[in-house]
Formats: sequence, structure tokens, C-alpha cells
Amino acid sequence: MSIAFLILEQLAVEMVLKDKLDRMQKRGDPVLIHGKMIKRIIRKGLEITQELKENLEASIPTKLENVLSAPFMMILHYFLVEGGRSMEEVLKVIGAILLAGVVAFAGLVGYLTATDYNPPEVVKLAVEGQALEEAPSKLSILTWNIGYAGLGKNMDFFFDGGEHVRDTKENTIRNLENISKFLEKMKGKVDIFLIQEIDTDSDRTYRINEYERLKEVLNGYMSTFAFNYHVDFVPVPYTDPMGRVRSGLAVFSKYRLYDPVRIALPGQYPWPKNTAMLDRCMIKTYIPAPDGKKWVIYNTHNSAYDEGGKLRKMQLMFIKEDALKEYKKGNYVVIGGDWNSILDDDLHFKYTEKPEEFYVPLPKDWLPEGWKFYYDKNVPTNRSVRAPYKKGETFVTIIDGFLVSPNVIVFQVKGIDLDFENSDHNPVMITVGISHK
Repeated sequence: MSIAFLILEQLAVEMVLKDKLDRMQKRGDPVLIHGKMIKRIIRKGLEITQELKENLEASIPTKLENVLSAPFMMILHYFLVEGGRSMEEVLKVIGAILLAGVVAFAGLVGYLTATDYNPPEVVKLAVEGQALEEAPSKLSILTWNIGYAGLGKNMDFFFDGGEHVRDTKENTIRNLENISKFLEKMKGKVDIFLIQEIDTDSDRTYRINEYERLKEVLNGYMSTFAFNYHVDFVPVPYTDPMGRVRSGLAVFSKYRLYDPVRIALPGQYPWPKNTAMLDRCMIKTYIPAPDGKKWVIYNTHNSAYDEGGKLRKMQLMFIKEDALKEYKKGNYVVIGGDWNSILDDDLHFKYTEKPEEFYVPLPKDWLPEGWKFYYDKNVPTNRSVRAPYKKGETFVTIIDGFLVSPNVIVFQVKGIDLDFENSDHNPVMITVGISHK
């Protein structure tokens, strides 16, 4: 459903309610002031909606119903059948709504275009906190998309075919606290946390600064953060717009981070859709290795809803080129995150739901020679959020994991099954070291 259509629908409903209120006043119906008046208008609006549902099929010819959109059907029914207005009057009303809708839509698009987040391709990032001044030969790294603490097992998600983008404030706070408790429990086992979908000032998470909360929990870790979703007003879904979004990804490290940067990933949705979508990126940072080389740590969150995975293919090629440059310098490369591509085509998880078309496999010819992906085939990392989670029914797969260069040895990789309780993703942990081959 287009934004323009939704604006017209809202205007149509407002027009019907206004006309109903005017007719009440002309008949001398008692209309109370302030709160009581508002309640009466809402009650009348609900009555009108119910009347439309019951009478629309009988009042509007079937052929006309197939041609006209819901807002205009509502107007025709109300003004012709109930209001006794002439067709000329109705056409004037429709024309006024069309004009107002076009103006409103143009204004919204203009505002989103003017305020579109468009940082340079490479941005130096600030670091916060203290860390160890050491050059480790071994690292334990955990990646987790926390789903902005708003996609627990009870939730569906609008962009996946569901209806919602926000949970209740109570559930959001509970999710964030459970996520925090898990990360705190893992502090003694993990050297580096790669976290995606952290909200800092978003309407969907009630303006809670989740990054600040995670910094409190992961005290003793140095951190850096990059925005990948920075929109003043996301206008969908119509019934409960996402509104303001400030969200991104972060790296938390026990070891000092050097020269962290935000690197924009290529590919954009067409205008004006791109003004309300994520600006995909990855964080790249360095940690000294004991032989004078460097660990190069990437945290990536690739595109998800591009048709046929076209943007993802562009982003994968870009990531490969950047990583190969670091490897040719003799550095040790580990790329973790949410790849938004199915990492293995030989998985045997149980589910009955048919996966959405935007779930696409990783291109088979993409991997550089000698490089390998690591993940735990026994633990799914992502679930469909078309509907609330039901184990054994909901589609699950693996899209989160690590890519390592040939000079890195992997001691262990482990998926951690949290049963999607507080996020639509499960964490994955890897332990790596320097290969001396």
C-alpha cells in the first residue's frame, strides 16, 4: 500500500467524521466540550466505521467496488447513501481530498529528502572507555543482532509481512534488560562484542538510549558506534508509523581499538523510498597483533529487503575488496555480523512456514580463495518475523556468522540458542588465533 494512498485514506476518514459532526450540530444534537466532545466524536467515528463495514457491499455495486480505492468508496457510500448529496458535490469533495493528499505527500517527501542522512563514505569514529594496551594472539568474538530490543518472540514485523514495528514499553525494557544480563554474563568469556540494531533515540523504543545501557553493562570495554538508520520520520506502517529512528551498530572490546571508521556499503533503494530506509554500513577497526601486524575486525549489517539480493551482491563484493587489501598487508581479518544472506544451503531445521523471497543464499562464487565462513549449523541465528515465534513452525535459518582470512585459525565456533526470547536473532561466538602456516 503506497504512502499516498494512506494519506488519502486518512483524509477521507477525517472528511466523513467532520461532516457527521456538522450534521449533528445542525440537528441540535448535544455536543459537549473538551474531553467529552472528543469522546463523542470518536464514538461516532467508530459507529460510522461499523456501519460502513456492514453496508458497503450492499450500497456500492460490485464492479465499482473493484475499481475504486477504499477512501473513495467510503466517501461515495457516506455522502450518496447516508448524506443524500449529489454526485457533483461528491466529486468536488474527492477533488479536494486528492489535492490535499498530493500536497501532503509532496511535503513529506520533500522533508525526508532535505533531512536525509548522507554521511561521507568513510567517517572516523570516536572511541569511549578504557581497554587493555596489549597485542593478543588469540581473540574470542561474539556477534549479535539484538533487534533493537523490540523484536522478542511475541512480535511480528511490518517489513517482514507482519503488522507492527514496536512492542510495548514494558516489553522493550524487559528485552533490553535480558539482553544486558546475557552480555554481562558473557563478559569473562568474550574479548570483542559486535552488536547490531542498537537504538539510541527512536520512537519505536520510546527514546531509550540502548547504547548507553550496553556501555554501562560492558564497563571495562572500549566501544565505538556508527549510525546506519537515521531518519526523522518513517511513515510506515500507516496505523502506527515508526516515526523517528536513530539506530546503529557498535563494537565493544577489551583491547584498545585503533582507527575505527564507519564505511558506507554501496547500493541504495530508488528515491524516495531510500529517504526512509537504512544507510547500510560496516565498522572497521584495528587491534595490534604480537608480530607487528594487525587484527582487522569488521562489524557488518548488510541489506535485507532488496529484490533478488541485488544490493547484497554489491555489498559483498565491496566487503571482499576491502578485506583482501588488509589481508595482502599481512593483517589478520575477521568479519562478523548480520550478513542477511543464508550462509549454508544444507540446513535441517524444522519449520512449516514458507520463507519470504528476500531470504537469499550467499552467492557460491563470492568467497575469496582460502577464506572460510564459520557458524554453528546446529543453532539457527535468525527467525522470520512475519508472525510471533512458534518453535517448529516459524521459519529459521543462519544469516549471522564470521568470515576469516586464511592466516587465521579457528579454535571454536558456537551458536548460542536463546530461543529468540528477546530478539529475532541468536548470538554466535568464535575463538580465533594467528595461524603460523
